[in-house]
Amino acid sequence: MICLISLSALLFGCNNEKQIKNQNKQHNKFGFIDKDDITSLKIHNIKAEEKEIKNKSDKDKIIDLINSVNITKSSVEPLYGVGFGVIITYSNGEKFSASFLESTMLYSTGDNGTWCKIDKNILDDLRSYYDKN
Repeated sequence: MICLISLSALLFGCNNEKQIKNQNKQHNKFGFIDKDDITSLKIHNIKAEEKEIKNKSDKDKIIDLINSVNITKSSVEPLYGVGFGVIITYSNGEKFSASFLESTMLYSTGDNGTWCKIDKNILDDLRSYYDKN
């Protein structure tokens, strides 16, 4: 009986871990971006002019930069001005986009967008990658 309970607990734990990994792979909200699951990464300016980032090292640095951003407050009023953004396409065809303006970000995974306050301004970094490519 003890072995059966232990085996059930072990199987439930493994299944739970798989569900968490699958939820993370859905990319349906802002959070950790998996570098290995991306087929395309583009940076756009305020005029919506896009440049695809093909250099793996630059892609990795941009993703690390975005992953380093923490949301401090959600559902804030939109800001308008000069900013830069990224458009990421995942291997399953889903798209994620985030636009950055000062310490504000608009991110979306489809038709819905969310304005947030973030803990740092990454515009200069995104601008330098845009200009470099």
